[in-house]
Amino acid sequence: MTTPVSFQDATEGYERAVAACGALMHNAGLPMGVRLAAYKTRIDWCAEYGDYTECKRLASAGIALGAAELGADDPAVLVLRNSEAYWMCVLGFSDAASDRFPALIADIERVLGRDSELAFAARNNSAMPHKSAGRWDRAARVYRGVLADMEAAASPDDVLLLTARDNLAEALSADGRFEESTRLYEANIDVMAGMWASGDWRILRVRDAIARNWWMAGERGRAIGLWMVLAKDARTHLGEDDAFTAECRLTLAGAQYAMEEWDEALRWAETAASALPAEWGPDERASVEAFVDDCRRAARR
Repeated sequence: MTTPVSFQDATEGYERAVAACGALMHNAGLPMGVRLAAYKTRIDWCAEYGDYTECKRLASAGIALGAAELGADDPAVLVLRNSEAYWMCVLGFSDAASDRFPALIADIERVLGRDSELAFAARNNSAMPHKSAGRWDRAARVYRGVLADMEAAASPDDVLLLTARDNLAEALSADGRFEESTRLYEANIDVMAGMWASGDWRILRVRDAIARNWWMAGERGRAIGLWMVLAKDARTHLGEDDAFTAECRLTLAGAQYAMEEWDEALRWAETAASALPAEWGPDERASVEAFVDDCRRAARR
């Protein structure tokens, strides 16, 4: 029988782990590679907790420390340079990050090879400034190059390959190329079906992206049909109060509202409101309730 872990115990355990990791980071007696690995571990932990500013700060500090002893092109430093550029994009400093990617990618490919996992990751990240600026055609060009090289070098079920294809599909969708985007999403589902169960959240998310493509392409009835199936699948496989289940129901409500199917919109909105995820805060809950009220008023017209 599993012993329940209290929030306080979990928090204290995390704090002890952070302290232990910090001791490794700042121990001048340890090999630099060990210290830089500890920096990367701390970054990953901070990312899990949503502290993205600290992620960037740690990456920059690790780079300064490692480059002084090992050089800027040491593999461990390259990992942190890629991390720093990524978190700069996340934090809204895409223009500054954009200037760093060419030298970073060149160094990675020279030291680790063009087909290395880090090279693919850095090239993939280099599209982020284009996405931030709404340059979806240029982002798609980057992702297409990454995908072509990965398809030639990686196993079909390589997660990085699936990610590259997903990123290209997303960029194409944002650029209005819905048919090609959908083909890529469907190609991913074909592979993912052999890796995970049909109700896995990763597969459900891709099916949702396909429905959104259909909706944006004007195939609204087809999209609503898929969202109805997804709402049932999400409830069955993820749970009544799972966030994805709620999102599917609210998407359906919004789609029916746009189609002026007021009664159906109200039904789905009320269903969503009756089982909101525990982690949703007051603002999200208030937004849902306001939408339910809008649907009620529309249904009374």
